[in-house]
Order: sequence, then C-alpha cells, then structure tokens
Amino acid sequence: MESLPIAIFWLGAVTCIAIGPVAIIYLLFISIPFGAFAVVPPALSAGMTLTPAPMAGLLLIARVFLSYKAIDFMASIVVKPQRLTVLLLFWLVALVTTMFMPRLFARQVEVIPLKVDLISTAAFLEPTSQNISQLVYMTISVLTVCAFTFVLRERAARQHALRALCIGGAIMVVAGALDFASQYAPIGPLLEPFRTATYSLLTDAEILGSKRVVGLMPEASAFGGMTLTFLSAIYFFRRAMPQSYIRSGWVQAILVLLLVFIWLSTSSASYVGLFVFFVAAGMEWLWRGTVIVRGSRLRRGMTAELLVVTAILVIVAIVTVVDTAIWTPLLTMLDETILQKNTTSSFEERSMWTATSWQAFLSSYGLGVGLGGTRASNSVVSMLSNVGLFGGMLYYGFVMLTLLHPLPPDDDEAAAVLHGARWAFIAPFATSVLGATTPDFGTFNAWLFAMALAGSVKVADTVRKYPRLAR
Repeated sequence: MESLPIAIFWLGAVTCIAIGPVAIIYLLFISIPFGAFAVVPPALSAGMTLTPAPMAGLLLIARVFLSYKAIDFMASIVVKPQRLTVLLLFWLVALVTTMFMPRLFARQVEVIPLKVDLISTAAFLEPTSQNISQLVYMTISVLTVCAFTFVLRERAARQHALRALCIGGAIMVVAGALDFASQYAPIGPLLEPFRTATYSLLTDAEILGSKRVVGLMPEASAFGGMTLTFLSAIYFFRRAMPQSYIRSGWVQAILVLLLVFIWLSTSSASYVGLFVFFVAAGMEWLWRGTVIVRGSRLRRGMTAELLVVTAILVIVAIVTVVDTAIWTPLLTMLDETILQKNTTSSFEERSMWTATSWQAFLSSYGLGVGLGGTRASNSVVSMLSNVGLFGGMLYYGFVMLTLLHPLPPDDDEAAAVLHGARWAFIAPFATSVLGATTPDFGTFNAWLFAMALAGSVKVADTVRKYPRLAR
C-alpha cells in the first residue's frame, strides 16, 4: 500500500520534468502538505526521511541548471552584492562550519543532538551523519532560491507560481479536513500510507478533549505552522494575482478555511503567529493607504477590506453583548495553549533545547557547531548555534537586502510581488522563532525569496536580454 503513493509521486515527477520548470513548481506546492511522507523508502535512504517538497526542489534545480542560459543568468546576478552573493557566502560559511567545527569542538561543547533517541538530554558535540544530512537540506534550499530566481524572472511564471500557491493551500485544507474527519469516520488507514517518515509522528494527540489536527504533517505544530505560512502568503500575494482569482471567491474561501484549520491545530506557536499575522495585515493596510500612490494595484480594494473588518467587529460586539459566555471555549483554549504553556513538560524541554544551543554558540566563541550539530526551539538561536555569528549575519543580511528592496516605480505587477513577499515573511518568521528546530529555511522560503528578487527593478532589467526558458 505504501509503494503506491511513492510510485504516483515519482510518476508525477517524471512527467513534470518532461514538461518543464513551471510544472515542477506546481508539483512542489502540491507536495508541501505531505510533510510526513517519505518519497524514498527509508530502507533505501539509510533511514533518512526524504519528503516530497525538498525532492521537488532538487528536481527543479536539476531541470533548470541543465540549461547553459540558467548558469549564465545566475552568474550575471551573483556578482551583485545585493543579490545572491550574500546567500552563497552564507552557504560557504555553513559548509566550512559544518566540516570543521564538530571536530574542532568535539567533546568540548554540550549540545542537543538531532537524533530522535537523544533529544531529551544534552550530550557532548561529536561529528555525526546529521551534519551531512542537514548540509544537504541547506544546500537544496540555497540552490532552490537560485533555480526559482531564474524561472520566476518571467511574469507568466510568477502567475503560475501564485496559482500553484493557491492549489497548495487548498490541499492543506483538504488534508486537515481528512485528519479531522478521521475521529468520526474510519478513514485513518487511508492516511497511513502518507505517514511514513522515520521521525516521531504525533498524529493522535488531544487537548481539552479535542483532537489536534495534524493533516499529513508530523505533528500539530508543524501543520499549524505550514497552514499559517500558506495563509500569510496567499493573503499578501493576492494583489499580485489576476483579478479573476479574487472575483471568483475561491481565494477568499481558502483563506477562511486556512484560518479554521490553524485554530483546529491548537498549536500555541501558530496562535501567536496568527496574532502577528493580524497585526501585520493591519499595518500593511495602513502602509498601503499612506505610502502607496493612488491608482496602484496595491491600493485596490482597501475600502472593501475596511468594510469587512468593520462588519466583523460589529458582529463580535453584538454577540458579546447578547451572550458573553459564547467566548468561554475560545478563551479556555487560548489559556490552555498559550498562557499555561510554560507549565507543560513540552515547554520545559524546548526551553532546555534553546538554552543549551545558545550556550553552545557562546562556548564555540560564536563560530557555531555546524549544521546538524545541535537542536533548538528558536530559529534565530538555531541559526547562530549551527553556523555561527558570521553565518547568521550573512543569512539575515540576505533576507533584509532581498525583502526590503525598494518597490519598482514603473512595474505594478513586480511591485505587488515584492510587496507580497515582504509582508508574507513576517508571521511565519514569528512562528519559527517560537518553534523551529533547525536553521534550514526550506523550499517555501526559497520560493518567497526568489519572488522578492523577481520583483526587483534591477533583476527585471538584467533578465530582459534572456529568452524565454522552454517549458
């Protein structure tokens, strides 16, 4: 039974490779919700779980860089410091750190190993296979940024990517709905073939007597975090989408359903991320109203958005006046998942991971212990403890240079793309600060960074001389 989904994935992968890079982008977004699915049997991968999304990213890399045009294009933008130079320097630092630091500081620095059977206790740093596997994952993520940047240089490809984003969000909703329904109907066995990862899976957890929805991800926090990522991206990129998407109503429907399943995940980090998302959405609305010039597509629909928010607030006020107790279950859930979080064993364990990894960063004199050297529960601490201060500065420097680039004044679509990437990054980043265990930024962020690069005036000017990539 498990071999059938694997065969379907690889059949789809071969088909997409034959069609071209844009088809692989669709495959990648369709693959993201399957975070607990090993597309290579663990017996053939030395026990390492290879999930669909990074494998689709690897296929995109291979398909794109078989072209001399792609290599020539990359060389033209890598030489510019505000482009991929900083990211590739980060990768070089991560490579050197991973190759040498686990040996230099072996038996001298305490870390939290990534191996599942050791995650609850600190141990002395030693070179392990996790160093190699995490370096491979990071390399895929970095090269995926490069491959995406080449493909998304064309407006048509960016529109395909936004369509694929919406499809991925819809599949995330369907996966959550199936998992939620499994407590009422005997459909659990149908989901098991997609839960073949070798790491620990928490698919039957409950809180306050309610099932924590995990979809086809390893656990509720992973499902909630990825659902929030889709919500944030679809919401902020909607101005870059054709008006037909918005008018049809299916984008709004996906957004509402994503909100519902973030709530059903009962993930405290996702709840905090959702709060950050609402704050970011409000700030983005004010920013569009005060900074963006009239007539821009980014100003489109602002009045309707204000009316919707006002109507929601009025309804909430009326319901509260009629029956205050209606909010009791919601407040109880928030109290249990957020306010009482610091009393749980999970919080204590994850706090210990972060504290130990931070101490490893200090004990290594800020040089880091290498990718896969230690586990944290905070993306910033994880980055610093793994690749060191210099590596962390390069990565976050790349993020700032990419997302804070000025909006192009003469290209409405490119401006909307860069604007969407900039704001879509905020809420998932807040969630990662509360729960990310490794520094790998993943294929989704790789796409986000590439979309921001594609929305840059200078990149657009650079790539006009390159002919269309055959699809």
